[in-house]
Amino acid sequence: MKVLIVNRHIQDTVGGSEIQCDIIAKYLKRFGHRVIYGAVDSQRDSYSTPYEVYPARRLNPISLRRMIVQLDPDLVFWRYNKNSLLVAAITCRLYHNKLVFSISHVNDVKKWAYKPPNMSTDTILSQLLYAIHVFKRLLSSRINYIGYRFIDGLVSQRQDLLKCMPSHARLAKIWINNSMESTSSLPFVWKRPYIVWVANIKKVKNPTLYIKAAKELRDEPVDFLMIGKIQDPSYHYMEEHDQLPQNLYYLGIRDLNEINSILRNSLFLVHTCDPEGFSNNLIQAWLQEKPTISLFFDPDGFIERNGVGCFSKSFDMMCKHIQLLIENPGLRNEMGRRAGRLARALFSPEKNTRKQEAFLKEVLNGR
Repeated sequence: MKVLIVNRHIQDTVGGSEIQCDIIAKYLKRFGHRVIYGAVDSQRDSYSTPYEVYPARRLNPISLRRMIVQLDPDLVFWRYNKNSLLVAAITCRLYHNKLVFSISHVNDVKKWAYKPPNMSTDTILSQLLYAIHVFKRLLSSRINYIGYRFIDGLVSQRQDLLKCMPSHARLAKIWINNSMESTSSLPFVWKRPYIVWVANIKKVKNPTLYIKAAKELRDEPVDFLMIGKIQDPSYHYMEEHDQLPQNLYYLGIRDLNEINSILRNSLFLVHTCDPEGFSNNLIQAWLQEKPTISLFFDPDGFIERNGVGCFSKSFDMMCKHIQLLIENPGLRNEMGRRAGRLARALFSPEKNTRKQEAFLKEVLNGR
């Protein structure tokens, strides 16, 4: 197969879907397919990857058509949310290319949806600009939702999201878990026992709730570590340690291997993000045999059903769960061992990309 994967690239933007697309591209290439990665919002001319990369600095109807016509893939694997989905689906129909849409966020299955922009609302003008920005995103979401009528296949990282599909989407569809690699070659040492929070730092990730928990639990004999890129300027205060609780340390941006090492030596992971897709940091923690405490969502009920951590649902309960796992190493280790066994079985890159490969072939053969 000749597959064109469309998304931002991990060497430009480190995010969950970019990590997943890089894994899929590497393994499809390893399985003998020609893989071209259409890197949206590309920031460089060349990429150090085992697969081909097509830099797409701007994605608009003209550049999108040019990319598809020039590369002429057997199949387009679209994991760029609903952004430009309608144009992409119609273009693929016109030029006889199959298109598979990969759901990676709850907003992908909603007609009217938006991610809150990182904008100030301190003045009337800024509030007006914010409202205009939100309206444009909502309208774009609704327009691109029509793209479901023209796609050929659908992949979801969560089983429950498939049930949210529109009734007209009578197309090939499948649930395939996300994948993660568990390498941790870089050593990490910390002076005290610690728990960790990992995500890009912006409003939808709710970093202030983790900071608040650190302040509430300042008497516990552990440190609270935070890792991630600050994407919202309002959080730059975190770079000054004296602006944070004394038991909380912001470590900045770390690469995946080092994050795995940090998780491996931690007590557990705390997750405060709003419901999105299936968070990679949860899988990373489980692969390192660490339990997870999640405040706002439990993807597919995985945490509670399998006993690999705690689903808190409220801030006060999250603090109680943090105390529980700090004070009960036996329970913590049992959850962690169970998480490791499940993660190795369910989130294997080779197994899950084989499923992707089989599904893409089915779509190409017109299932």
